Amino acid sequence: MQPGETRNPGGFSKKAREIYDFRRYFDEHPEEWAKIIEIGALKARRGDFRFWEATVERRLGKVPQTMEHGGTDGGPIEIRVTSPQVADNIRLLIESLKKDVPKEDV
Repeated sequence: MQPGETRNPGGFSKKAREIYDFRRYFDEHPEEWAKIIEIGALKARRGDFRFWEATVERRLGKVPQTMEHGGTDGGPIEIRVTSPQVADNIRLLIESLKKDVPKEDV
């Protein structure tokens, strides 16, 4: 690069440029956008809402999905190790992790 030269003269990131170009195309060709909407509506009438889900997600962002992990009735998850080799490996792992933790925290 030379002094005064910029790597991004348009000021857009690649993704922003693609979105800008996409929007500009459909502003210049509204009949194409109308065809896409018509196809989306036809699919929705048949029960396929993927077009609308994708459109909303791109406009508003994905809806957060919450996931809870727990054992029976929300209690702790119970883990049973039946292989002696696995049990030994877990014990060694716990011991090695404890070495890195100050005694008062264990």
